[in-house]
Amino acid sequence: MPLKDTLNRLREQEKQEKQDRPALIAGWQAAVDALLTQIHSYLSEYEKDGSLIIKQKRIRFTEENLGTYEINAMEIQAGPILVLVQPVGLIVTGAEGRVDMHRQGRPGEEHRIMLLRMRPSGTTSMPAWFITLPRNTPGFQAQVYTAPTPTRSIEPLSKAALERAVDMLLK
Repeated sequence: MPLKDTLNRLREQEKQEKQDRPALIAGWQAAVDALLTQIHSYLSEYEKDGSLIIKQKRIRFTEENLGTYEINAMEIQAGPILVLVQPVGLIVTGAEGRVDMHRQGRPGEEHRIMLLRMRPSGTTSMPAWFITLPRNTPGFQAQVYTAPTPTRSIEPLSKAALERAVDMLLK
């Protein structure tokens, strides 16, 4: 009875996943909180001189595999411009979590900064945050039968990389 065995295995798997959900969510919430603290720290000099207003807020979020939970997000205001820093999810392809930054009213791919929580390749170390910026490719044209040009650059999150990203979003 292979079907019965498969269904029993899936039922047990679902039961285990339900038990793990609170721990997964708590770990994700802690990782996002640490990221937001890091962002705030990197931009604190601009907040101190009055150039930026930085606020955290709690949002309700739903992920297919984890259900609905609350998590922190951030708003960075520069004059009339609002930059949103919002979790996208823990369960994403190619990373152990993703947070997006975009200027309010400009959510398109070419205006989105992605912060990805990943392990440096080939290591079993703790995940770290990386930032991906859209590549500036004026005049780029896709050609048939050629490998696509990467559309994003990726680097470890640093103060300089974050400043470049916020500058890009404010322009």
